Amino acid sequence: MNSIVRRIICIAGVAAIAVAGSAVPAQAYHYKTSNGCTPGKWSTPDPNPKYYIHINEFFAAGWNASDLGDLDAAVYDVMREFNAMGGTTASVDTSGINNNVEPYEANTPFNDTSPTIHIGFTDDPNEVDTSGVARASAKYLPDASCEYDEVRITFEDKSLLDWNFGTPSNYYTATDTDSSGAFWFRPVMMHELLHAFGLDHSADSYSFMNGGWYPWAGGGGDMADAIKPLPDDVRALRDLYPASGDRSEIALLTTWYDRNRITSGAADQVWVCSPSRGSAISTGALATAYCGVGGPNAGSTTVCAGDNVYAWYVMANYSTDTADDISVRMYLSTDDVYSSNDLLSPSTPSPTVEAARSKVIGNRLEVPSGLTSGTKYYVILHALGTTSSGDWVEDWTPLPGRLTAC
Repeated sequence: MNSIVRRIICIAGVAAIAVAGSAVPAQAYHYKTSNGCTPGKWSTPDPNPKYYIHINEFFAAGWNASDLGDLDAAVYDVMREFNAMGGTTASVDTSGINNNVEPYEANTPFNDTSPTIHIGFTDDPNEVDTSGVARASAKYLPDASCEYDEVRITFEDKSLLDWNFGTPSNYYTATDTDSSGAFWFRPVMMHELLHAFGLDHSADSYSFMNGGWYPWAGGGGDMADAIKPLPDDVRALRDLYPASGDRSEIALLTTWYDRNRITSGAADQVWVCSPSRGSAISTGALATAYCGVGGPNAGSTTVCAGDNVYAWYVMANYSTDTADDISVRMYLSTDDVYSSNDLLSPSTPSPTVEAARSKVIGNRLEVPSGLTSGTKYYVILHALGTTSSGDWVEDWTPLPGRLTAC
């Protein structure tokens, strides 16, 4: 076989991929095996592939110029957040013109001789793998040195599946589709991009290589930045394509992976439980619908000042250093946006999360005073502190569900 043809990856993508949630922190990323290579790698130790979006088939499916603008923005935002990982040479060249009118066929190589990612759409369901929940597949065809120069990422087009290229307003309880049933494109694009750099599905770690309801890290930031590789993915790429460099960033997230729901080697992510009263915290973030269990008030969301509520949440540490001086505070708010003027709980959990790790955390939190009877409140967590290198990090998120004042 021609060495150029052998240095090709073909990735076919649709909707979300597999499935994940559990209270056990998962730390083990997985590399893709193909042609005896675990993993195949880009042909350069400093991969910076150019990407092209093939637009002929996109327009032929019935999308218009405005839709293309939305697609361009979605892909660019995903690539930009991928490039922000730090501590790795893995990145994508986002410069120049990225739309391409060259015909796209999922199974026809372009025979690139320098690292290139092709993104295209198909109206042929046979060109994507329909065996899994997400109907996405990855073929790696590295050469004898386990290297490749080309990736083709293929999405089902509008005739087969509807896509939403935007972002959700309720990011902390977003599923894989919007209210109309259209699939969120950005999380799937990130999943496929990680395949392109050698990562495989994960059933035992919290990763974008899971499936289900991917997390949007939206608290306190621009939603265009909300889809980013999870720490497990970051660590995998730092190990595979190592480099110097620092990054200091955390996120509070509301999904976790379910080891009991696995499709095509990937565990589904689902929401963590909703905060509630009880006499103890549930055995895991996904064990019950409400985090408080036991006693006559188990699962109750009606609270008075001084009551205890139980909550699970995830802290993702994208940093190159440990987040070891962090305070997490609970606020009750009448809207889902953090403000220091909201009602503040006296409880102050102080979790520690290692570099490039995620941890699912359960806490008992005291309900603050100042409640207005009958008012429904969002539970908002705010994390602030420093990494071991002294850099400040901060994030916040609403949790699923609401509490009602007695």
